[in-house]
Amino acid sequence: MKFLVQQQPAYVATGGTTHTPPRDDFDATLPSVLFIHGAGNDHSVWITLLRQIAEKAKQTGLNLLAVDLPGHGETFSDAKTTIGAYADWIINLLDNGAIASATLIGHSMGGLIALECARRYPGRVAKLGLLGTVLPMPVSEVLRQAARDRPDEAFEMLTKWSHHMVKNADGSFPPATGAMKADLAMLGRSRPGVLANDLAACAAFEPDSASLVAIQTPTLLIAGAKDKLAPLAGVEALAQAIASAPTSVRVLDNTGHAIMQQASDQLSTLITGWLQNETSY
Repeated sequence: MKFLVQQQPAYVATGGTTHTPPRDDFDATLPSVLFIHGAGNDHSVWITLLRQIAEKAKQTGLNLLAVDLPGHGETFSDAKTTIGAYADWIINLLDNGAIASATLIGHSMGGLIALECARRYPGRVAKLGLLGTVLPMPVSEVLRQAARDRPDEAFEMLTKWSHHMVKNADGSFPPATGAMKADLAMLGRSRPGVLANDLAACAAFEPDSASLVAIQTPTLLIAGAKDKLAPLAGVEALAQAIASAPTSVRVLDNTGHAIMQQASDQLSTLITGWLQNETSY
């Protein structure tokens, strides 16, 4: 469906809404969970996960919403150039939907955006889910240059680095998986310059430590044990940086940066338990 955000249409997927019966809109009085994608991505990275959560939480009554950020997917307004501007846009989206507060779940750059929402607008964020998110977020200059000058090469690099693969006995890698091909196709659909723009925004995002300590939002951090782009040590350091908030860290084995694609069933079980306030998630 479409929201009007900053006087421009914004696309939000609601395919995972857990209403009975399912419907295309949502009830703003129910708890809302907004999923925020990473650099150069769009809402499609969440679709399988949302369907799994909807099935596992079908008695709960949640709004499960996956947004296309500005300049991504089916949101055709210009991409934002800073994490802060993306965060402001997310809050404007909540305003448009009459959503007083929401749980924000972000992957990679989306995690930075969710974190900045909690830092700037603490009353609007009920919970934080940070997937594959570290701060500062190291962005390879090789990748940034490729994104600027040779985007197809950058798409290949990012896809390979995001998916953990076990080498063959001869040291070679197996053929690309279906998930890798889907990710590469998604990046290929992105607008010119958007990936380079997003990587620059991630590299420049450095909030002061005092404001991070002030965050009180309950936070779940999820790391892939084999993530090369957001290593576990960085995820644990971020958890320490926001230690004033109730935080927990969960690690998914044999999983790279593409957490939603490589561990969707395990991830959906984990997130569903967390959303339902289960103690054993």
